[in-house]
Amino acid sequence: MACSNHIFILVVVLMLLVVAKGQFSTESDSIDYQSVTETYEESESIKSTELSSESSAEPTSEPTSEPTSEPTSVEPFTVVKPTNIMNSTLPVVVPSKPLGPYEFQVLDDDTGKVCIKAYIEAELIVHYISSKKTSLQQATIPVDTKSEVEGTCNQEQAILTLVWPSKYRYSLQTTFNMINDSVKCSNSKNGMCWMLTSIQFTYNSADSTYFYHAKDARKKAVQSSVNKEFFKTPDTMSQTCDKDVLLKLPAASDNNKDEVDIKFIKLHIQPFSLVNNTYGPRKECEEGNAGSQSVVSVAVGATLGVVILIVIIIYAVGRRIGAINDRTGYKSVD
Repeated sequence: MACSNHIFILVVVLMLLVVAKGQFSTESDSIDYQSVTETYEESESIKSTELSSESSAEPTSEPTSEPTSEPTSVEPFTVVKPTNIMNSTLPVVVPSKPLGPYEFQVLDDDTGKVCIKAYIEAELIVHYISSKKTSLQQATIPVDTKSEVEGTCNQEQAILTLVWPSKYRYSLQTTFNMINDSVKCSNSKNGMCWMLTSIQFTYNSADSTYFYHAKDARKKAVQSSVNKEFFKTPDTMSQTCDKDVLLKLPAASDNNKDEVDIKFIKLHIQPFSLVNNTYGPRKECEEGNAGSQSVVSVAVGATLGVVILIVIIIYAVGRRIGAINDRTGYKSVD
């Protein structure tokens, strides 16, 4: 019995020792975790304090060790707004209205203003001889809507030249003159008027686009006759033609047998006295206003002449036949 009691006491003591050891281990782990947490928080606080002190103590006058001439980021552009744009001395550029098809203009070199303004829709009709055909051939060349514009102008003369942007460089040159003549300018109040005084067309009959095996194929030119005047218009007005007008350009010389007709399909032009780059009052094309070279006027006049001549001949023949019949009747009565 005494031995049993000793064993029981020993077991109890061992259990107490085990329980005591477990509590000690738990408290130790709790103390270690708490100490680690406190250490981490303390280090973070120290680091934040150091960064704050470094930021406040950073010098601004001393250059850094890195070169500062090349920035790490570059703005694409800087917009500077003027404080008073009305007092700015910079020139104000006003964009011009884009020209439409068949619209052409020439600027004055001195003033920069429009001195010739034109709308020219036309065809150049070349009558030529082909090596493959027996009859006279015809090449119809329209004015190119993208023609390059050249020209000069002053108070007395204006020249407008249209150059086709093609390999063969066709060109149409028109010359206008201002005239102070009360007789020639009878339709003008102040005795001044302008008129088209010269037309020159340069073409190349080697261009297979328009010509079919033309004889003597090469670059050629034709020009209106000297002292011919077209489209006589008062000085401050513009000339407009909404109907077809044909002008004939004769062969320039014995070296060029080709003849050229210019067919103006639609025309509006003013080479002088433009105000604010706009046309003046319109003057409509008149019958025969294109001068003696108007093919339409010549054709109409010739047709009327032939008709009148036929009527006169018929009338004369009728009178003659009537007279013969009268004489025959008198003889039969006798």
